[in-house]
Amino acid sequence: MPVLELNHLYLEPRHLTLLQHILHQQVPHAEVWAYGSRVTGGAHEASGITGTARFGREGPP
Repeated sequence: MPVLELNHLYLEPRHLTLLQHILHQQVPHAEVWAYGSRVTGGAHEASGITGTARFGREGPP
């Protein structure tokens, strides 16, 4: 799976900032993967964001 920078997510800047803030608070040690239309470019205004949080072998802190 290719690694893309955050600016490749099809989100408004204010929504991206909010998403980053939430992820930093809730899963600060996780590697977060996004997929679906917000990544591929098929998103529309009401599209959600789909993703998963991956933790190391030891699991979440």
